This record gives sequence, C-alpha cells and structure tokens, in this order.
Amino acid sequence: MHSRLAEERAEELRTQGFTVFDGLYSADWVARMRVAILQVYDEAGQPKCYSPQTQEHQPGLYVGPAGFAIPRLLPHLDPDERVAHPDVVDTLRAFLGKDMQLEIAGAVVTDASRPRFAWHNHVGGHDDGIYRKSGEWPTVDHGRRVMTLTYLQDLDDAHGPLHIQPHRVGEPSAPPHDPRMTQWPNEVVLRPQAGSLVIIDECTWHAVVAAKTSDKRIFVGLAYAAASAEVGGWADTEVGALGSSHNDPLLRSLLSGGP
Repeated sequence: MHSRLAEERAEELRTQGFTVFDGLYSADWVARMRVAILQVYDEAGQPKCYSPQTQEHQPGLYVGPAGFAIPRLLPHLDPDERVAHPDVVDTLRAFLGKDMQLEIAGAVVTDASRPRFAWHNHVGGHDDGIYRKSGEWPTVDHGRRVMTLTYLQDLDDAHGPLHIQPHRVGEPSAPPHDPRMTQWPNEVVLRPQAGSLVIIDECTWHAVVAAKTSDKRIFVGLAYAAASAEVGGWADTEVGALGSSHNDPLLRSLLSGGP
C-alpha cells in the first residue's frame, strides 16, 4: 500500500510527466550538500561550468553542455547522509513498481557561463541527440524511468527557472515543437525554493534558462528505473557497491530493487 500523497504524485507523473516536492529538504541538508559538492568542484581546480562538447576534466569528473558533472556523488558524501527521501521513494514505487532500482546518483554545478539549455528529454537514459539524428523516437507506454532533481538554491530568475512541457505517459516521445524555440505552448515554468525536488519522466521535455548570477547553480540528480526496464544509457554499474557503504537503509533498499 502506498500513501495517498504517493498515489496522487504518481498520477501526476502519469498525466503530466512531472511532479514537484516543494521545500522537501531542510536548509541544513541543503547547506551540507552544497559544501560537499563545492568541495569536489574546488578540489578539481574550479573548472569552467560549460563546454559545448562533453569532456573528461579529471578521472570521473566531466564538463559538458549540462555543466560540471559528478556522476558518482555517493563517495563524496558522509556515509550517514540521507540521500533518499521516504515520500519520494513511496511515489516512485507507486509509479515504477515496488522493485524499481536506483541507476545513478550524481550532481551538476553550473553558473552564468552556461547558456540556455535547450529543450531535451532523456528517453532510455540517453541524450536525445541520438534520436534526433536517427529520426526514430521510442514508444514508451508505461512508467519506466524517471530522474529526480533536487535544487540546492532557489530557482529564481537569477539562477535559471526550469521550463517543462507537460507530457502524458504513452504520448509520443518526439519533440512536440521545435526544440530551438525558447518557449513552447502550454509550458510550465517552475521556480521552486532551495531544497525542492522535481521528478521528471524520461519522455518529458524540459529546458533551463541561463543563469544571471555568478552564484553556483547546483542540483543533485538521481535516476530510477522499473525492474522490467532495460538498463539505461546513463546507468552506473558501480552504484550498488557505492551505495552499499552508506548507512541509510532506504537508500540500500533501492540497490536491490525493493525493500
């Protein structure tokens, strides 16, 4: 049985392709995560937070169109840090099934050097460019994969709001409009406060406005998949080993596909 909140959130994912947990994490949690992530960034030499092509900055750290990426965040966190939230996990199990699994746990740092991040989605855990090149877009008729984005600062106009095009599960995954457009009809603009978490279905198109401040814009990004889904393109084969060293039983339950 799932909570009423989880069922409502799962229905939002089915009918609009996203749901928002506003202010989910405390200011203390946000501050701890910012310190941990910015320490990685500082130790890497404070590289640029944007490159038109993805390149490895140091082993396991990358700079690309999304920003400065830390694909394996867990080793940089205190083993007692809580990464998974019970309300979110309950929602994901209601949407993906009780045996859903964590595929990757990372973080991205950006700033005003990154231009507007044009409309994109992540079908199959892939960069949508592979589908644009082939012209063939997968059909996904059920909840199969999502990502969660937890923001460590307010997403105000200075830090770059998140634009989302509502998408119902089962609708075509191809872009409904020209991805080069800055605005799409019926788009939703999200400006959640720091500590908020957004769940986005793999087929849901979204874009990000360029930041206007020198402050670092950081999000923690986790991806989950149904047990029946094929392995995602971004899946980390080491996430199980990395997560098993953490003391959060909820997080560990996601590594084996169920509580």
